[in-house]
Amino acid sequence: MTTVEHYLPGTPAWVDMVAADRNAATAFYGGLLGWDFTLTDSDPAAYAIATIGGRSVAGISGPVPEQDTGPVAWTVYIATDDADATAARVRGAEGSVLLEPADIDDSGRMFIAADPAGGVFAGWQPRELIGAQVVDEPGALTWNELYSRNAAAARDFYANVFGYRYEQIGDGETFDYTTVIVGGRGVAGIMQMDATFPAELPSYWLTYFAVDDVDKTAAHAQELGGTLTRQPGDSPYGRLAGIQDPQGGRFMVITPVTDPRG
Repeated sequence: MTTVEHYLPGTPAWVDMVAADRNAATAFYGGLLGWDFTLTDSDPAAYAIATIGGRSVAGISGPVPEQDTGPVAWTVYIATDDADATAARVRGAEGSVLLEPADIDDSGRMFIAADPAGGVFAGWQPRELIGAQVVDEPGALTWNELYSRNAAAARDFYANVFGYRYEQIGDGETFDYTTVIVGGRGVAGIMQMDATFPAELPSYWLTYFAVDDVDKTAAHAQELGGTLTRQPGDSPYGRLAGIQDPQGGRFMVITPVTDPRG
């Protein structure tokens, strides 16, 4: 397995979701991606840490009673050495802090924010939980990308907050896609949303999980009650498909032909 012991600041390190029904969500993702789960508490709203071979890959929790958590979606957590200082930079770069920095037991310290174009993300200062301990393996996190209503503003924002630099892989006009570079390697992507995206769809981060066989995974997702948002197809980086789980959470699966991180 590709194990991780430390994430450079600015690197997507973790993903989680607040599901309307945690038990249903763990059944779906466990069946689809081969995850096992460790519960932090017996309460239905408690956090369930998904694991592969005993190593953490993602988290799923249930809703807190009487709290509006919004649509079910995967949230990307970006590593930082100082959650409070990073949250301050978010404000200084014209972003919004939606949830103030707070300790999550002994696991780490986090905040939730939105960039100026509306993309929601979290910051993660690790303690006992560094983030995903396995990446780029079947069932594990392998890529994250931001679809933005204003990619230029988003790039400026993330550069100011996390020190990102970028490499343009599109033409910058009809196809504006940049790879985020941290520590000399690609860690994420930012794409300008064009007219093919529904007008009502806001900026959003999208998570990719690696799988051995995209077509079989897509078929299995439908058997488990999910739907396809993108039919299986080939790309320069591997065969991929878009899936929506039964509660509305969207994600991608991919069988990479090259390491998307560069």
